[in-house]
Order: sequence, then structure tokens, then C-alpha cells
Amino acid sequence: MPYAARTPSRPCTPRRRTRGQWEVPDEGSRARCGQHVGVGQCIQHRLARGLVDAEQLRRTRWCERQPRGIEKVSLHLHDEVLYLVARGRHYTLHESLVLPVVVSKRRAARTCAGHPAAQSAPLFYAPGANLVVEEFPPLGILPGSARCQMARPRAMAVAGHLLTVRREFLVKLSVLALDYDGTIARGDVLDPSVRDAIAVARTRGIIVMLVTGRILEELRRVAGGLHFVDAVVAENGAVIHFPHSGRTTTLGPPVPPALVAELRRRGISVRVGESLVDLDANESPRLLEVIRALELPVVLIFNSGRVMALPQGVSKATGLHVALETLRLSPHNTLAIGDAENDHELLRLAEVGVAVEWASAALRSAADIVLAGSGPWSVASYVRALAATGQLPVPSRSRRRLVLGYTEEGREFSLAVRGRNVLVTGDAKSGKSWVAGLLCEQLVLHRYCVCVIDPEGDYSSLEGLPGVTVLGGEDPPPTPRDLLRALRYPDRSVVVDLSHMSHDEKMPYIRALLPALNVLRRRTGLPHRILLDEAHYYLQDANAHQLLDLDQNGYIVVTYCASRLPKALLDATEVMIVTCESNPAEVEALCRCCAKCQSADLASWSTLGHLKVGQAVALPITEESGGDLRMFTIAPRVTPHVRHRQKYVDVPVSQQRAFVFSKNGQPSEHRARTLRQFVAELEETPPAVLDGYIVRGDFSRWIDGVFGDHALGEDLRRLEERYRAGSSGETLREIVAAIRARYDLIEDDLTPAAS
Repeated sequence: MPYAARTPSRPCTPRRRTRGQWEVPDEGSRARCGQHVGVGQCIQHRLARGLVDAEQLRRTRWCERQPRGIEKVSLHLHDEVLYLVARGRHYTLHESLVLPVVVSKRRAARTCAGHPAAQSAPLFYAPGANLVVEEFPPLGILPGSARCQMARPRAMAVAGHLLTVRREFLVKLSVLALDYDGTIARGDVLDPSVRDAIAVARTRGIIVMLVTGRILEELRRVAGGLHFVDAVVAENGAVIHFPHSGRTTTLGPPVPPALVAELRRRGISVRVGESLVDLDANESPRLLEVIRALELPVVLIFNSGRVMALPQGVSKATGLHVALETLRLSPHNTLAIGDAENDHELLRLAEVGVAVEWASAALRSAADIVLAGSGPWSVASYVRALAATGQLPVPSRSRRRLVLGYTEEGREFSLAVRGRNVLVTGDAKSGKSWVAGLLCEQLVLHRYCVCVIDPEGDYSSLEGLPGVTVLGGEDPPPTPRDLLRALRYPDRSVVVDLSHMSHDEKMPYIRALLPALNVLRRRTGLPHRILLDEAHYYLQDANAHQLLDLDQNGYIVVTYCASRLPKALLDATEVMIVTCESNPAEVEALCRCCAKCQSADLASWSTLGHLKVGQAVALPITEESGGDLRMFTIAPRVTPHVRHRQKYVDVPVSQQRAFVFSKNGQPSEHRARTLRQFVAELEETPPAVLDGYIVRGDFSRWIDGVFGDHALGEDLRRLEERYRAGSSGETLREIVAAIRARYDLIEDDLTPAAS
């Protein structure tokens, strides 16, 4: 959150020339130059990447004179970004302020003007927070006269490079899952600094779990008691223990006595747990020989110099999943740290998997983040940094992706699962809800907790997915308290169906609901994503942005009129998907949102108005679009799309758009204004009377034109064509069946057509 330091009105000038220190961990080199560091407005940067530890601070040179309220200032390079660390009198180490140090655009241009590559250097704008970025090829060390000034970030100077500023997406950190041997312990002994860091994390409300291959009793002996953590996953996932309650659960079957007897008969030294047999890795050939001879359902898992025999299907991931489920916590709010072969599944389950630098090469290549350092004390510093922010770090790559469709070249187009805001916009009836539903489906199948605010009943079919509940609809809508109670389970998702409420009732309800969701997300990290359909209705006034928590992000916003949305929301949106946009004013508004991107020429934006049903475009602001308008064919969905099911089943269309049934060639008083009335009329009218409607194709045109249901309209059109071709036996019955299947009509609820 922003933090305003007490600073002079102009940057502080040191009494004499001082030097900051840039440290480059990757290259092991240091680049020094004369620097004046003016702090100006301090912006707190989350320490989720473990940017600072005590050893770094001890090695750092400090500027001689600092602004009031700030004791020490240092420069640190981490993950290609230079940070200024300001430590105040009232801040402990893990609460240090971390600020990006930036170089003014004018100064950067002057500094780089003589470099030949600077003439063709691209200019583009990072998404979010209006961060303007100048990118140049390496230019060597910037001269000492270059001045760093703290202002709204415009360019990043790091050891002679001007680098991209990346927006942070904040996701709450609820659980730390730590391997024991080799990660936080050496020679059986838990590092004292790690124990202290765990205590700090727990005081911040973070649940800490040990996830280890050790036998539980053996772990108690070497760790000196287990009450310093909240839970223990022992025996590589086979045993769960909660120290404070003393409850222990064995998840796997017991060790086969015949296996232990045969190993000991052969003179092999073994350690036996509840479900695990542990022995020296050099004995693995003989162990495998015994397992094959006894035909046991046992697998071997290596752990550095040891090998474990475990029941099939047991791993650190299965044990951690049960522990998280017991405490009603989500793997998507979990960070795991490990070092060995048996940690692969652990890191894969967690939202962010971290391998220590001294881990196996295979684990480092599979991890989201590699933690630099040389021992458990580095893990301690990282844990303290995570505890200070309470947020998950953002890896540079994402293991989980949401497939949206396929490009014209036949390549898969997908979005990385991050805490980004997503805008889905386009004309009415162009497929916005389909795209948004497609995103929700995949998030649910990835076991994220999703809350859908559904004003029109478009997303009720998501209930066919595991863990999804629809509240509201024909029942009264849930109170904020009821909704928060339903969302307290991390693997559950909720669709709030408001289709039976009037427009005037929906607005105050949604405005009361969103702040309650913000509080829940701050406290628990749930729901992970919030979908807001028809957002232009309740997010269009000047204070609407206050209903959203744009620090947490994670919104999917669906609207046909993006220009009505608050500027703060549009500025914080990192993904924009357009189905079809024929309104020039809306195209111009979207173009302004991407004006800072290095994108295609303006003429190419005209394609937005000519997209067919089933096509969409990712705008240049979307990272995955490659800075261009990326067209793709939308992928199919798992659940059927029920377009405005309740709205069109029971809520009448206008009198002018009603289906008029004729009698003796003259319009009658029988008009169907809802699908329920329409189906009832078809079932009660003799087929011969309806012959003309079918021949003319009136039914398909009405469904297509009035309700915009192109898929159902096409189905009815095929039936009408078959009828005209002479196959008339079951056509009317098939038309009724097609409508029933599409809109989930219940026969007992059918009512006579209104006159």
C-alpha cells in the first residue's frame, strides 16, 4: 500500500559525492556508479520475492544523507529489477520499504542518445498503473552523472540497462509448506533462524506446515518438538499430524510385514514407519528385487541419499492436500519450498513452487522460482520477506493456463493463470458470456474458488461442474453473510443468480455484496476470482471503483459498454478480450486503453466490428497477444451455455417483439412473449395449423432475432428445412424438444399462453 515518507520538497543533495551499490546475483558481479538517491514519494513494494536479507544489508554502502524518517537506503538488483530499500526507525528488517528506482525519460534519452541501438529502441507501456517503460539494449554502466529520482515510474535503470517494469498481481499467502532435511535443516538440526522466521510468519496469520519424508517419531526427536508449526505431513505424505491437538492420521496402508522381514533377513538396515520403509539409496536394487519377488503394490521414491518404499498413490502432494482440506485452506494460496527428488509433487501442487539454489537440477528446472542462497538461513530470510507482505510472489512463467481458443495458424491461444483483471466486451449477443463462462469453467476445473455475480442467469449451467453451487434464481438471493459462508470452502464456487430480481433490486444488492467480498478476500484470499456480468449497470458512476479491491485484482468483468466502466478499473485491467464491437465509440475507447502499447496500426482495429460468432480478439494490452490484435476461434465449453435461461423462459419480451399466432390467416390475440408461453402454444396447437410457420421458417427467425440464440436458431432452421423437404412426421415435436433441452424447461411448470 502507498506509504508517504516525510521528505523535503526537493530531492536531498548529499554533502559530498556518495556511491550506491548494485549487486547482480546472477552474474556475481557488481556495477558501481556515482548516484544521488532522492526518495520522494515512497511506494511500498511487496517483499514477496525475498529481495533483502540481513547479509545483503550488512554488505551495502549507504548514501550519506537521507530524508527525514528514513535511516538507511540501499540499492538491490533482483529478478532484473533494481529496488531501493529504505529502512525507517520504526521498521524492522522484514518490514523494510522497497521502492523501484527509476530514471527520468528525458535523462535516459540524453544518456543513451549516442548509442547506435538507441535510435531503434522500442517504446512500449507496461500494463497497469500507467507504467511507461523505455527498453534499450545493454549500454554498459550509466555515467555517474545520471540521477535517479523517485517519481511515478517511467523507466528502470539497472547496471546500465533500462528494463521492463512488471505489474505485481497480489494473491494472499495463507500457507507455507516447507521441506525439512536439506531445505531448513542441516545434519538433522533445524536452523535457528528458520525457527524464528516461522514464528514471525505464524504471528502474521500464515499457516506453516512441515512436509517431509521422515518418520514422525524420528522428526520429533531431531526437531525438538513440533509445536513450532501448525501441521506436519510426514512419511512423504502417508501420515498427517496436528501438533496442537495431537491428532495423527495415517493415510496409507501399513507396511507389509513380509517386506520388512525379508529385508532384514537379507541384512539390509531399514527404518520402518506406519506406511513407509526407509533405507540407504545404494540398497535400492536389492529393495526392488524383494518388492518384485513378493509382488507388492509398493513404489520407490528417492530422497537425496535415501530411498523410500511407499504405497502406490502416496506422495507429499496427497498428504498436503488432505492437511489443507482439513484446515479449509487452498493449494492456490500455498507456497512450497523443497530441495530433492521427492519434492516435485509438492511444488506442483502449490500455487508457487520454490526450489532452493542447492536443490537437484531437475527440481530447479521444474520450480516456479529458484531461491538464491547457500543454506537454510537463506530460506529464513525468504520466509521473513513473505511474512512481511502476506502475498504470493509472481513467477515469471505460469504452469496453469486457461485455453481460450485457437489462432488462425492453428496454435492454441491461452492465458496464464495470474491475479490479473480481465475485461470481456463486445456487442450484445456476440458471445461475451460464452467466453466468460469458458474462463470460469477452466478456473473451476483447476480448483480455484470463483464467485460469479450473474444478473441475467447466464451461468447457471456451471452447476454441472464439481464444487459449483447456484444460489438465488427462483429462490431468494443469498444475504452477504450466507454468501461469505458458502465461499469459506476453498474448493467451492458460487454462482449468484439474480435473474428473478428487478433491475432496481439488483443494483443495491450488488453494491452491498461487493464490499463484503473484498473483506473476505483480504482475510482469507477467497474467492480467487470474481466474475461481474453486465458490469456497466452497477459500475458506471464516479464512485463505483470503490466497490472493487483493485489491490487484490482477480476480476473478470463482462460488459457491452466498456467506456462506462471506471477509469481506475480500466487502468488496472491487464487482459482485454473483444468478441465483436461494431460501435465506433467503443472501439475508440478500447484503443485508448491500449494507446500505450506497441501495437498494430489503427486501421487494423476496424476488424473488431467484423468478427463472426465464435471469434474473438485479444487486445495488445494482453501480454499473450504479443503486442498485437490477436484473433482466435473460441474453444468449446464443457457445460452447455444457457443464454439468459430464466430471463427468456419467464420474463416477457416487449409486445412488439412477441410471436403472434394467426387464426384463419388473420393475426389473433394469442401472443407468446416468453419461451414458456411459446412452447405451451406449440404443444396445444394442432400441427396442421402450424404448418405455414414451419414452411416460412418463422420459428427459427424469432428465436434467432429476438433472443439472439444463434445456436438454437440454427438447430430449428435445419428442422424447418427438413420439413420443407418432405420429412414432416416429427418436426414439431423435435422443435419443442430442442427448445426444452436448450432452456431446461420443466414440463410441470408449463402454463397456458397468455392472451
